[in-house]
Amino acid sequence: MSRYFDEEMESMPKRRLLSLQLERLKSLVSRAYSSSRFYRALYDEGGVTPDDIKCIDDIQNLPFLDEQALRDAYPNGLALAPRRQFREVAGCLNGGAPALVFLTRKDLRYRAQLCARNLVAAGLREGDAVLNLMPSGMGFQGHGYDAGAYAAGMMVVPRPACTLEEQVKLLPDIGMAGVCGSPVALQNLTQMLLEQLGPRDKALRLRLAMACDGEWPDGLYDETREELENRLGVPVVDAVAMTRPLLHGLGVECEEKNGLHVWADAFLVECVHPDTKEWVEEGYVGELVWTWLAADGSAVIRYRSGDLATLTWEETCPCGRTHPKISHILGRASESFTVAGKLVLAVALEKELNRIPDLTGEYRVLIERPRTIDRVTLFVEVRDSLALQDKERTRRIRMQVSDTAKAVVGIRVQVELVPPGALPRVNTRAERIEDGRRILRLP
Repeated sequence: MSRYFDEEMESMPKRRLLSLQLERLKSLVSRAYSSSRFYRALYDEGGVTPDDIKCIDDIQNLPFLDEQALRDAYPNGLALAPRRQFREVAGCLNGGAPALVFLTRKDLRYRAQLCARNLVAAGLREGDAVLNLMPSGMGFQGHGYDAGAYAAGMMVVPRPACTLEEQVKLLPDIGMAGVCGSPVALQNLTQMLLEQLGPRDKALRLRLAMACDGEWPDGLYDETREELENRLGVPVVDAVAMTRPLLHGLGVECEEKNGLHVWADAFLVECVHPDTKEWVEEGYVGELVWTWLAADGSAVIRYRSGDLATLTWEETCPCGRTHPKISHILGRASESFTVAGKLVLAVALEKELNRIPDLTGEYRVLIERPRTIDRVTLFVEVRDSLALQDKERTRRIRMQVSDTAKAVVGIRVQVELVPPGALPRVNTRAERIEDGRRILRLP
């Protein structure tokens, strides 16, 4: 069986893909300018017109679709086609500005093909049975993967109306080859499989699991994936997804497992510095910015996802595919800060601080620039308040925290130890960062 769903498109030479991207970008911007009052006003204010797009690099002259722009566009500003042509409304409702994307019959067919590519590139084949644990409501990918599996000639085991525990008992009889779901759903399924069927039950015939959600528990990507693979006994591949899911079917990690392919015929992805908004060099961490090139019903042009990753584009992957690759989502732009020219992810700092047994895990980062040099102060809670009364123990903890932070931040930070419970509890990593400098940051 072929390891491609659409071999011609998936293995198209990079030069031809870039030409196709430019052709579709020009057409999309022209349609948006002529059909959407929102985009016309946005581009007029930015002093750009469709005629200014002469090469791919010219996309940098277009304004971003950021949180404020999404508020201005809501509810119908992104729409390009007449309402009678819409067959589905998708959107992003979790946090930030609400956004609605209207899909035509053509969009639904294309999305099904993209999801089919994902399933086949991950390692599934025609005739396989796939358990789809993804929800199908607005903002979720469940029905997209159902349609993708149908297009690829696979049998879908849908999300159960009964309890998952009851459905697990049937899976060996069905002969499930693959499962799609969020990392948390995969963890829950794994636990139930082990409890009811035993470790690596051969009757199950499972070959792979695909994580179809950008968010991994506590940002512990490598650890969670390794645990899932060890417990399931099969590879776990990652699908490209947004933390705030405005678009779907973006791409997938192939069987080589050395990056996630982005389908360049359908999407143009940029990687920009969260503060300067300039393109970063290949392989460097930046914020992913998405343009939906194959759109028919709605225009999503230069959408700032807030997700941090790296972007590379080699000529050909060993799998034979030629589309660009991103890393897994490393963090959120709102949960990062730049110090001495280095982009620092709060999740990376948090992960290392959690390795220090004397700390509770609560911390705050204060960044200041009293003159011309950045100064970082790191407040951390000690687990035992008596440690603060022991000078030698305090010195040892402070030095350990300082060395740990320097390895992540890149410069020596000032460490302040505080007693347990001294720092207010917060819900997001963004609330742990206080940037006192006058640097433009994400809303």
